[in-house]
Amino acid sequence: MSSEICITRQPIINNKKELFAYEFLFKGNLEYNMNTKYLIDNIVNNPGIEKMKGKSFAFFKCDYDFLISEYSEKLNPEMFVMEILPTVLVDTKAVTAVKELHEKGFKIALDDFELNKENSALISPIIPCLSFCKLEYQKLKESEIYSKLVDIFHKYKIQVISEGLETMSDFKHSNKVGSDLHQGFFFAKSEAKTTIKMKIDTMGALHVLNRISGNYLEQDLGVLEQEFKKYPDLTVNLLKYLNSAHFGMRTEITSIKHALTMLGISKLKRWLLILAYDNNKEVSLERSPLLINAMMRASFFGDVAKKLKWSTDRAEKAYLMGLISHLDALYETSFENILEQISLDPEISKALLNGEGVMGLLLHIITIIEKGDMENATEALNTLNLTQKDVNESLMIAYTNSLSIV
Repeated sequence: MSSEICITRQPIINNKKELFAYEFLFKGNLEYNMNTKYLIDNIVNNPGIEKMKGKSFAFFKCDYDFLISEYSEKLNPEMFVMEILPTVLVDTKAVTAVKELHEKGFKIALDDFELNKENSALISPIIPCLSFCKLEYQKLKESEIYSKLVDIFHKYKIQVISEGLETMSDFKHSNKVGSDLHQGFFFAKSEAKTTIKMKIDTMGALHVLNRISGNYLEQDLGVLEQEFKKYPDLTVNLLKYLNSAHFGMRTEITSIKHALTMLGISKLKRWLLILAYDNNKEVSLERSPLLINAMMRASFFGDVAKKLKWSTDRAEKAYLMGLISHLDALYETSFENILEQISLDPEISKALLNGEGVMGLLLHIITIIEKGDMENATEALNTLNLTQKDVNESLMIAYTNSLSIV
């Protein structure tokens, strides 16, 4: 992969806030003017894309040349969704190509549909082939005509994807006007300032995560055992987990320290994270975009920290920051309110609250990447002496590591 090109993924979620798919964005010199050779090199022949998408669909934008080419034969119709760009000339060749892709089992999406008579006439022949149509959220929000488009597409059994959402209010309104799916990074922004009350075991999970975020050693198990004793509910949940069919524990647990030894620090961190994010019982953890993205961020920060040759202590702090960086969205509140209930390392707190320090720069970089806006990350990358090649390598590792939740 060229060091000048960055592959990022943006989640598409359903009305239950469950992960439905990812759209893959290619940012750099090529922007959306993707040539066929680049697509072959970076999609068809790149096994990393399949790892990045996990069990979800992979949407990607198709230009005219790719649409009418024969290279789609090398793609898996159960994996890829062909997203037709608004710049594609829907001529006879394009219509034929769409119909052939549909017959092969591909799902077709129409991107950023503009409402006018000319466009309506052009897409009419491919309407029966469409599975999805993307509409800009702002247009849905501001125009009654665009809102009526939702009903029109639904009559044709076409699912509407509202894109460009930025806040939880956007999601709720998009849901209200009838959108089936929603795309954007609205979950990265918190709006509500209301006070929350976390469950005791959730607070305990976060407290213990913070305790083992520094230079933790195996010989500290005795200290960690004392931390668990402060949260009986957390201890009970740990014992239940170790005795579950998923973990497959056959040895009788004799103490908290024994339980911690059997689980190990790495698995303990993952279990604590899952417990902390298990706030919405309607969303399975395997389909939780917040949890998946938090794990991706943690892995990304950890790998970048290695490249920067940070100390183990600071690298662990960066990892923890990634793990908890979506708690504000999970609880729909501010980090100010969250930090009133849990105690975090000051460096992490300052980064989460105000974007301060090198930790704040890491958060700034990943936020820009997630929005597909790599062009604005240059200054932050230079400050940390990171190259885009470094970022690309860490991203690919992080995308893969975030797929295994439980």
